[in-house]
Amino acid sequence: EKLLVFRENSAKTIEVLMGLYYHINLEFWKRKWLVVEIAPSTWKKHCRIEGKKRAEQKVNSIEHVKNCYGLDVTDDEADAICLGEYGCVYMSRGEKKC
Repeated sequence: EKLLVFRENSAKTIEVLMGLYYHINLEFWKRKWLVVEIAPSTWKKHCRIEGKKRAEQKVNSIEHVKNCYGLDVTDDEADAICLGEYGCVYMSRGEKKC
């Protein structure tokens, strides 16, 4: 998701976080690990997570995980599983399992 930081020293905070982001990506590149940035709207569309408000989307992601995997999870866990599902489909060239 987009990173927003609001503090008196927010420019310095953003500078430090962007430096950390750069170094993490550099280390992944050195190890030849794939790094892909995925917008939340992309994996939500893939998993058919609908809703205008965030709370509704969270409930729908929980339902998606329950229906596809039979798991009772929290909203954050459901989001992570949905993101992982999209990642698996992305890496397997589109063969959706659920």
